[in-house]
Amino acid sequence: MQKSHNGPDIANNIIVLCPNHHVMLDYGVIKLNISEIRMNTGHSISREFIEYHKEKIFGASY
Repeated sequence: MQKSHNGPDIANNIIVLCPNHHVMLDYGVIKLNISEIRMNTGHSISREFIEYHKEKIFGASY
């Protein structure tokens, strides 16, 4: 069963994904790279949340 990470629901922690990629991120199949994320004007994603995903979710799956 998947562990819930309970991240905050704030703009800096939101990425828009299709349902398939959402599940893949939840299970650590995809590694997030902030330089490869296309962002809309006026929106930014916090490095803190990208690093959390890399260390706790992506890193834990291997």
